[in-house]
Amino acid sequence: MTFINKTDKTLEGELKFNLNEGVTVTSYGLDVEGDMVDAVPVTKEKARVVFETEVRERSTNQVAIVEQVKGNVFKTRLYPIHGKQERKIKIQTIEEMKSIKKTDKYDIEGHWQPIQRPTTIEKMEINIKIEEQLKTKITIADNTNVHKKINKRTINLKDIDEMLAETKEGELGGIYICTATELKETRIVQAKTHMAIEIEKNMRKEKEEKEDEQKKIVVYIDQSHSRTKEAIQEEHLILKEIEEKGNQLHIYPFNQHVAKTKIEVNDISTIRFDGGTSIENVIDHMNEQTKTENYDYAILLTDGFETIGENIYEKTPAIPIYSISAEKTQNHALLTFIGNKSGGGYYNATKMSKISQHIGKQEYSLLQVRAPEGVECYPSIPEKIQGKITLYAKSTLKEAFDIEVDIGYPNDKETLKFHMTPTEDDSELIAKLFAQRKIDQLGIFGEKYDEELLETGREYKIITPNTSLIVLETLEQYKKYDIRPPASLPHLRKEFDEEQHQVKKKEQEAFDAKVKRICEQFKSQRYESWYTHTFELKPKSPKTNSRKKKGRRGGLLSSIRSILPSSSSSSSSQPSSSAAAVIDVAEERIETLENQSETLDGFMSMNNKCCDIEEVCDEEICDEDDELCIEPAMDQDMREVSDKVAEKEGGKKSSQPVASTIQIQPYDSKAEYMVILKKSEDPFEAYLEQKQNYHTSPSFYLEVAGYFMDQKQYEKGITVLLNITELNLEDPELLRIVGYRLFEAKAYTLACQIFRQVLSVRPESPQSYRDLALVLECLNEFEEAATTMYQVIGRQWDSRFAEIEYTAILELNHILFSSKRAKKEITFKSLDIDSCCRYEMPMDLRVSMTWSADEVDIDLHVIEPTKEECYYGHNLTRIGGKLSRDFTRGCGPEEYMLKKKIQGKFDVSAKYFANHQQSLTGGTTVLLTFYKYYMQENEERAMVTRPLSGNKEKLHVCSIPFS
Repeated sequence: MTFINKTDKTLEGELKFNLNEGVTVTSYGLDVEGDMVDAVPVTKEKARVVFETEVRERSTNQVAIVEQVKGNVFKTRLYPIHGKQERKIKIQTIEEMKSIKKTDKYDIEGHWQPIQRPTTIEKMEINIKIEEQLKTKITIADNTNVHKKINKRTINLKDIDEMLAETKEGELGGIYICTATELKETRIVQAKTHMAIEIEKNMRKEKEEKEDEQKKIVVYIDQSHSRTKEAIQEEHLILKEIEEKGNQLHIYPFNQHVAKTKIEVNDISTIRFDGGTSIENVIDHMNEQTKTENYDYAILLTDGFETIGENIYEKTPAIPIYSISAEKTQNHALLTFIGNKSGGGYYNATKMSKISQHIGKQEYSLLQVRAPEGVECYPSIPEKIQGKITLYAKSTLKEAFDIEVDIGYPNDKETLKFHMTPTEDDSELIAKLFAQRKIDQLGIFGEKYDEELLETGREYKIITPNTSLIVLETLEQYKKYDIRPPASLPHLRKEFDEEQHQVKKKEQEAFDAKVKRICEQFKSQRYESWYTHTFELKPKSPKTNSRKKKGRRGGLLSSIRSILPSSSSSSSSQPSSSAAAVIDVAEERIETLENQSETLDGFMSMNNKCCDIEEVCDEEICDEDDELCIEPAMDQDMREVSDKVAEKEGGKKSSQPVASTIQIQPYDSKAEYMVILKKSEDPFEAYLEQKQNYHTSPSFYLEVAGYFMDQKQYEKGITVLLNITELNLEDPELLRIVGYRLFEAKAYTLACQIFRQVLSVRPESPQSYRDLALVLECLNEFEEAATTMYQVIGRQWDSRFAEIEYTAILELNHILFSSKRAKKEITFKSLDIDSCCRYEMPMDLRVSMTWSADEVDIDLHVIEPTKEECYYGHNLTRIGGKLSRDFTRGCGPEEYMLKKKIQGKFDVSAKYFANHQQSLTGGTTVLLTFYKYYMQENEERAMVTRPLSGNKEKLHVCSIPFS
């Protein structure tokens, strides 16, 4: 496969491609200086991190990856492709050939290879591996009527042209690669470790159902955001055929919730797609309804991509479920699992016709496999037999053993017994197919078998849901990312092994050493130099003997006057009225700063992060976005989400009290769709109409969801919000936005599910661990919260995240405080956490801010009752207001802390300062958390998310009063 760059710029290449059901990538290579270099398996997360690091650093070395996105969707990426150049990659797949025709003696199986004329293929390598024990004939044909036998492995252009002679130019033709195997009920391949048993379906007819017997069927039709009208129309026709047979259908649409009312078959065409997907909730609803309705079976119409839910694999359906999907992209593994586990089935409507004839009938299936200890078999769960089924086994036994297989129907089965004898040599082909079937089965259980899947991918060097393949060019790259070079580069591998012998041992030593170092730094820079210091607000001193300050004031004002317009075109020295106003404001600001400097000068030696007073003056006057006064916030308490609503949306009751005196500034979007929404008599209907124009816009869903939640219509708000989860598979920024909004709405369980997904795709970001730890704390899962937050302190991070550990130390101690208050007390000792992290630092005010987009700079601003502003350029105030490090890259956090309150109002703003992303991404979403009386018994907390659309935007978010 060739990537061609027709521009003059250096670009990244990317291609998404679909593979057939049951097919996976087993080999991947990149052309490096004329040699095809083999890939090595690594974790999916590591492959992506390495690739994106090389791109971000503008590396001149080659890097390429291929990964499984989801279901049958794969993606390959390579970098760099220099201007006017091309790059070649190799992708190899493996699949078990499907039966396409049976004769009296032979089972003809084939693989269809599409080819378009005129072909640009110089040669085609056909490598067909057939176990000699099967005595199979290899043939190449232009259709299922085998007419030409070819024993050579390479087909030239002449052979292809002859086979495609009847194909018109521009049309898609192709060839069948066929095998003809003697027809038997069972065939066995014996080997040293990996073995296979092929079982033909018994020729008995499927169990016959009485044609006139009507069934009562419950139907669940997926109406989530990812669904398409074309697929729904196809599934609609299937339901009509089933209904026309006299069956009674109860149809429920669903997204993250199941609809409360049923619809008719003809209403399906009017369904609107909205929200996320929870098949887990469907099974719960079905089991409950079946108790009273006595359904015979269920039909599930969906693409199978579950965006909300964690325990679907633990659910046990009460009745058979027949899953049907007409979507081009489907989660085959999950739908197959649901059908097999329930005793129903799965039908891919894009490849199978007359599905209505199969629904409700008991299928001839593999029911159970029994093997001795030391023998691993796949599939090992029920699976429908369509034509044939192949059982793959891996044995560590040296002696012969038996495998027993139950096949047939649940109430009419037979047991087959196979005697297996290990041989001297193993089969590479059977080994790869064994690994593929194992991955297919374990992959449907989500995170439960993550480690086993990872090891399987590494052992057999194939792609899994958790394993990708990566190619690097130089030894320095392999060393940098701790990736062992492939066996095809023995000189690199040997040198790598010699240098990496002690790496694993040093990793834990580095973790422990970093924890102690960070805690020492925290003690000196945050605890001793700030928290234990006493701050007193001194009265303004008389303006005597201040020649230096007045001189500086005069110089600054002269500079301002020189650039301001005068009241007329004459040579008058008097400024215009608007210019005079500016000068008045400047004088007042400088006077304030002069007074501040009297206190600040005493702190310069204490904290080297305090900026020079000259820099403060320049910044204060010249920043056009900086406001002297901020409009007061509306007297609106933080809206309170009831425990009942939170639990309904997947949340739990929190041990933390609800804030009541923190005043959140309402967000008034001026977007056209929001104006239309607010004016409408039926806002949700208006949203659905506007969705047609903004269906791919995350900010649209975020703002609309916020509107409904502000109106206390939480179910509608969360439905709108969850559309974001279906916009882009595994997009961490979109997932963070959803998680933050759910966190704000106190739907903690849903937020936890989202943040686990973020961590799985962005483990290189400490913010991923921090987000998950904070929501786990709200769920009272204190042990996991503490150990997760501890990772932020001890792991090694990119330099752009420096000092996030200080925030993590503070929040780790807050988790212990919360556990004690909830009477579920945990200790550092019980969690094996270094006690040097122990710092109890209650304070009267704390504000933390993080944001969804990486590589952007958002700044936290707090104006204290004294009108002194604390921000990145002035991070320590006269009353002791302390701002943490300015995070100019990454996702934050930035935090403002004040040990002792003073009377008055604190105004909080967020400012979008800069965007460093190498993409067209625009705005971001910020999450601000406000605490009054932090780590004290009367602690109050409020949270709010706000969108920031572009550079230099400054948004007033909150007012926090103290009386």
